[in-house]
Amino acid sequence: MTYQEDFSTLYENPSHDRTRELEKSLQRLSAIINNSVAGIISFDRQGTIKTINHAARDIFNIPVDSTPRKIHAYIPQICFPANEAARKLCTGIPLEDTLGERTEGSALCEQGNQVMIEYSISRIEIDGDDEFTAIISDISERKIAEADLIEARYIAEEASRAKSEFLSNMSHELRTPLNAILGFSQLLQMHDLGENNNANVKEILQAGRHLLSLINQVLDLSRIESGRVDYYPQEVKLIQLIMEAVSLVKNIVDEKQIIIDYALDDCSELMIKTDPTRFKQIMLNLLSNAVKYNKHQGRISLKVEQLENKNISIQIEDTGRGIAQGHLDRIFQPFDRLDSSTYVVEGTGIGLTICRHLVQIMGGTIHVESEPGKGSCFTVTLPG
Repeated sequence: MTYQEDFSTLYENPSHDRTRELEKSLQRLSAIINNSVAGIISFDRQGTIKTINHAARDIFNIPVDSTPRKIHAYIPQICFPANEAARKLCTGIPLEDTLGERTEGSALCEQGNQVMIEYSISRIEIDGDDEFTAIISDISERKIAEADLIEARYIAEEASRAKSEFLSNMSHELRTPLNAILGFSQLLQMHDLGENNNANVKEILQAGRHLLSLINQVLDLSRIESGRVDYYPQEVKLIQLIMEAVSLVKNIVDEKQIIIDYALDDCSELMIKTDPTRFKQIMLNLLSNAVKYNKHQGRISLKVEQLENKNISIQIEDTGRGIAQGHLDRIFQPFDRLDSSTYVVEGTGIGLTICRHLVQIMGGTIHVESEPGKGSCFTVTLPG
């Protein structure tokens, strides 16, 4: 039974028991309203407040023994245009337009200070006259928290932008003298300087090229994070790109006496639309890791297949030491080299981060499965 039905029955049967029931219902309703955590205010079409609960008095700092002013003294954006002409001149929100809508805005307390509120207004009819009920919540703390969050996000984005610019600038600054070192080393290599000196020049070149590779990776990451990565897709034969990437790691594959098993026969004529340079960069990173973290005389399985949805799956599986399940969520985080405190690990720890970004730019996904002691399997899925 609703309150309206309850009260109508009581008024139709004005017995002593019914009167007591009416009093109890009114007390119950009054207790519910006054103990509500939301502010509740009822007012007429002129804005005169009829009832106000404790929560609403707290929101607007209205003393319990004080008669509240009209509703628009506290919520000034609500206006009461008497006709269409007045409605056009209304500087706030016409009352009828707020009905049933959840609205946010500033409100004025009894002392004149502001508070942020969220409110909704509904209309009821009592004895043929319109009255309105506003349900109000103080959202000042929430708005402060939102503002703090926006500011923190802005600061974080600015810090990220500054970091990317710094990495980009430093990479360029480092590459300039390094290119000179490599250039002069190559000139020295053209002359016979004796066995020891020739070996020393070779070491300089190897170290310089390794350092240049690391610098280029940092530069790539900064470009990707700042959204300035170069990407020029074209139709190319997939197997050709894969074998070109394999040839680039041949020296380190031979050095560790690793065998590569190929499963490429079904895709020998498969074409893919991608940036050849960026695709080979992904493959080179994954193949290099498959060698770097593999055991001596281990194996690498390279498998390519076209899926039913025409997407292309590329799997690179190694027989290395594997990755613990608890570390898999960190594998694509920049500069996180996992077991570098236990094992000697070369590199910056951003190769897989770059791979993930490049795969996402290509519209694909990258996934890893691994088991300690049994190796890892990286799967790249790209649109066909």
